[in-house]
Amino acid sequence: MPTRRIGHYLYSAVLLALLLVPVLLHSLLGIAISPVLSGSMKPVFNPGDALITKETKALNLRVGDIVVLRNASDYSLFSHRITSIKNVDFQIVINTKGDNNPVADAGAVKVNPLQLIPREIGHVPFLGREVVFFTSNKGRLVSYILIGLALLLSIARYFGRKTLAKHHSLNLHMPHLHHDIQAPLSGTEALPTGTSISSTDSNLGQQDPGISSNATTDYKGDNV
Repeated sequence: MPTRRIGHYLYSAVLLALLLVPVLLHSLLGIAISPVLSGSMKPVFNPGDALITKETKALNLRVGDIVVLRNASDYSLFSHRITSIKNVDFQIVINTKGDNNPVADAGAVKVNPLQLIPREIGHVPFLGREVVFFTSNKGRLVSYILIGLALLLSIARYFGRKTLAKHHSLNLHMPHLHHDIQAPLSGTEALPTGTSISSTDSNLGQQDPGISSNATTDYKGDNV
C-alpha cells in the first residue's frame, strides 16, 4: 500500500477520533476533556493543558479533589481544588481554591448530593487549545469539511484506479484487434492501378491459360 495512501487514511482516522471519541467516552463512561484556560492551578497543570474528568456523585467527593464547577455569578466553568465539603440541609456545600491563587474562591457552590460533578482523573499537556478549537462551532465546521474532502478524495482515487485497470485490460487485447485489421484483402475487392497479382493467391482461383503466371496486369476498368 502506498505511503501517501496510508497517511491519507491515518489523517482521516485522527479527525474522526477527535470528533467521535470524546462524545462516546462522555456518553458511555462519563469521561470528558476540559481545557485549562488559566494558570490558577499551576504547577499541577498549565494553560493549554487538557483536563480529563469523570462524572462523580457529589456525595462521593472528598477534600483535595480537583473538580470542574460552574460559577454562580456568570455561569463560567472553572477547575479548582476542594478545600472543604459539607452536607447542609440535604445539600452538598463545596468550597474551592486554585493552587496558585492567594485566596479561596468567593462563595460556596451548593449542589444536590446525587448531582454528577466532573472530577479530575488526569491531564494531557498542550492538548487544551486543540480541544477548545475542535469543540467550538468553527472547529466543528472545519472538521466536517476536512472529513468530507478526505472521503471525496478516497472515492475519486477508488474510481480512478478502476478506470486505469479497465484501460490496461483493453490495451492487453489491442494486438488481437490489430491482427484482425491486417487480414488479407478479398480477391473480389478492387485493387489500385499497377498492383501485381500473384498466381499463388488462393483467392484468384484457376489462372487463364492465356496469361503467364509471372505476368503483371494493369487494372484499367472494363473495356468498352
